[in-house]
Amino acid sequence: MTIYEDLKNQLHTKGVDIIDTNYYDLIDVWKSWYSGSVENFHFYNVKYADGSEGQVEKKTMSMAKKGAEDMMKLNWSNKCDIKLATEEKTKRLWKILDSKQNNFTIMFPQMLELAFALGTTAMTEYKDALGRTRIEYINDASMIIPYAYDNFNITGIMVLDQFQEVEKRTTFYYTHLTYHEFRISKNEKDEFVQEYIKLHELYKSKDANQLGKQIPFEDKFPNVEEQVIYNTDTPHFQIIKPPLANNIDIKTPMGLSIYANSIDKLKAIDDKYDSFDNEFIDGKRKILVDKTALKSAPQVNDDGTISQQLFFDRNDRTYVAMNGMKDQPVKDISFSLRYQEHIDSINSELNWYSSALGFGEDHYRIDGKGVATATEILSENDDAFRTKEVYATVIKDVIIDLVKSVCYLEDIELSEDEIQVELDYSRFENQEKTQQRIEREVDKGITSKVEYRMKVYNETEEVAKEKIEAIKKENPSINDLVGGDE
Repeated sequence: MTIYEDLKNQLHTKGVDIIDTNYYDLIDVWKSWYSGSVENFHFYNVKYADGSEGQVEKKTMSMAKKGAEDMMKLNWSNKCDIKLATEEKTKRLWKILDSKQNNFTIMFPQMLELAFALGTTAMTEYKDALGRTRIEYINDASMIIPYAYDNFNITGIMVLDQFQEVEKRTTFYYTHLTYHEFRISKNEKDEFVQEYIKLHELYKSKDANQLGKQIPFEDKFPNVEEQVIYNTDTPHFQIIKPPLANNIDIKTPMGLSIYANSIDKLKAIDDKYDSFDNEFIDGKRKILVDKTALKSAPQVNDDGTISQQLFFDRNDRTYVAMNGMKDQPVKDISFSLRYQEHIDSINSELNWYSSALGFGEDHYRIDGKGVATATEILSENDDAFRTKEVYATVIKDVIIDLVKSVCYLEDIELSEDEIQVELDYSRFENQEKTQQRIEREVDKGITSKVEYRMKVYNETEEVAKEKIEAIKKENPSINDLVGGDE
């Protein structure tokens, strides 16, 4: 029994039901491909010249990691920006987001990449013991356990964290469960209100796969509030997952890895890449020797001791032992390398893989120096552009809820639709042509100067107006000088 199965059984007695625990076996599979080492695939046996066998590790192109990383880069970059209505409030927000404790600029792209790889990641916000607003990044999908959801929108999760301590030579396993729930309930006036609840529980066991007995939470966390309740219309946790329909378990609210349906393609890529590498090891040269040549012979050392000396290294795969060559000279055989055949085969697999991820074909190619990624400007008709548009909605919703939560904890007042999230679409447009087009629109009166500065210089409306006013003062028009209207 795994910790998830025991957790499901124990929580069921409390009236809490979680998702099918078998789903976490799938997450482990996706995690192993992300790491680039799959135990039952990347290790296999080979036969050496003397007939013995040994295990070798299959070469990998780590395309699971590459795919998740490139999907993140497609949807996020340093040019992506978050703004509030005024420059002052925007600065206050970013002071919290990019504090040493939160480091949002570095951590959020990593959270996206891991969500694309493992299906699900999460963030939670809270006040620490020093009164600082903190963002907790939950980057392991195995720690996220949904227990309440509506139309696949997760409204309640528990975060599982396990640690161990040795007490009097006995190892004990502590399981820390943190409940995060956003729900509607009635207050003292019998009115419906929205509230966010955070609750901690702690369990102790001698078995890592057993939840064990619940113990007082303050025993290990004396400085952390056991329960916190906020009256708010925004939850203090966000779930990040790819906008993909889950065809493996259509009932679960958990996300699906972007390569969940491409495991066979990942295997095919690594099979061919390993074959390509072995082509240089095995296909370049073979030396035929008689089997007796691989036997050892006694040799007297300088100190008078006797050791067994091999004529050939029996683990060298260049040598092939054969019968009937005792009276024949060693025979050297060279083969021509199937270089281009391997390149073409790998590129075919890469095309199918990139297409399955939503990048379109020819996104990846191997040119003998490594895997190259298409870097040319992409058009709005490309598969990658359409993929980005779908993902953009999910990413914006996550960021908006994060910003609302941070502003709530920091007492930053927000008006309706004040939060602006601007994603980077520069790969899909020619910046020079875009600027020329907007300039023509300003000349024709279709676009205002404020809109021009906001689009071209990525300024807020307030900053754009200030810059235009400053330019007017430095270079006044004739109408300004005579007091007329421009």
